[in-house]
Amino acid sequence: MYSNDIGKISSRTTQKKLIEISSTKGEVIEKRISAINLLSTKKNMDPSSFFGKVLKDKSEQPVVKSNLVLKLGHKLKSVRTLENFLGKEHVMINRNILQVLAYKGNAKSVEKITAFAKEKRNSVSELRKAQFAKTLISYRLGDNKEILPKSKPEAFESFRGIEAKIIKKQKLSALQAAEIIAELDDAYMAVPLAVEKAQKLNCQGKNLSLFLNEEVATNKFDFNTNGIIASISEDDFCPGGHFIKYHVLINKDEETGSHRIHIINPNGQVLMEGPALKKGNRFSFVVKALKRAGSTPILFDASFDLNSTIMDVKEAKSATGVRKSSKIQLTSLNKD
Repeated sequence: MYSNDIGKISSRTTQKKLIEISSTKGEVIEKRISAINLLSTKKNMDPSSFFGKVLKDKSEQPVVKSNLVLKLGHKLKSVRTLENFLGKEHVMINRNILQVLAYKGNAKSVEKITAFAKEKRNSVSELRKAQFAKTLISYRLGDNKEILPKSKPEAFESFRGIEAKIIKKQKLSALQAAEIIAELDDAYMAVPLAVEKAQKLNCQGKNLSLFLNEEVATNKFDFNTNGIIASISEDDFCPGGHFIKYHVLINKDEETGSHRIHIINPNGQVLMEGPALKKGNRFSFVVKALKRAGSTPILFDASFDLNSTIMDVKEAKSATGVRKSSKIQLTSLNKD
C-alpha cells in the first residue's frame, strides 16, 4: 500500500460505519480523520452520541480531537458540549472550539468565552480567537456589544496611480445561486443568504459570487445594529468546490451616526475596511485593502438602492504596472 492510500475510505461507506471508525482509538489516525471528513459532508448528521466521549478521553490524540471539533462541532444540536470543554484542552483544540462558537454560539456562549479569556495561562492565539468569536457572535445577533475598531490610515494599501478597467460580471439566476449556496460549508455560514440579487464576478482572475443577507435582499435589515450584510464565495473548480471567502460586516457609530464596513475572511482576519453611508433606501460604501503579507490594493466602491441592486465592476491597474488592484463599483437602477 502506498503511503498516500493510508486512511482512504470509500464515499459509499455508511454513516454508521464512519461513526464507528472515527470514534475507535484502534483505527489508524489517518483513517479516523478521513471518516470525520466524510461525516462532515453528511446532511442532518448529529455527532452528539460520540462527540463528548472522544473529547473526554485524556489519552486521545489531539489531532483527532482537533479535527473532530472543526469538522463536526457545527453539526451538534447544542453547543453546550463545546462550551463545557473550552479551556480544558490543548491550545489547538481550544482555538477550534472558539472557531465553531463564532458561527454557532449564542449569548450564553459569550459568557463562557469571556470567562475563558480571563484565564492568565491562555496563549495570544487563543485570546485572539476568543475575541473573534465574541465579535462574530455579536454581529450575528446584532446586539452591538462587540464592534470591530477603525484601523489607522497607515494600515491601508496605497491607491495612487490607479486606473479602472471593466471586468466580467453577471447576474446569477435564483437556481444558480441556490446551487452554489447548497455547496457552501455549513460551518462558515454566518447568516441566511438570499438567492435573489446574487452576482458572479471575476476579480484578479478569481471567480467570486456575492450573496446578500436575506434581510438585506428583502430590505428588512436594521442598519441601526451591527450585522453581516453579505458573504462572498469563491469557486475552486472542484465538485462541491464553492467555499466562503469573505463576510461583509457593518456597524454603526452611535456618536456620529455613520456606518463602517469591514470585510473579513472566515477566520476573522480583517482584509478590507471603509466608511459607509445610508440615506433612506440609498446605501453606499468604499472599502480599501489593508496591508498584509501578499496583499494587493483592492477597492470596493458601492452605491445602491436597497430595493434593487445592479453591479458595474471595474478592475484597476497601478500606473507602474507592477501592482494590480480591483475597483468594484456597485450602482443601482430601479429595476432588477
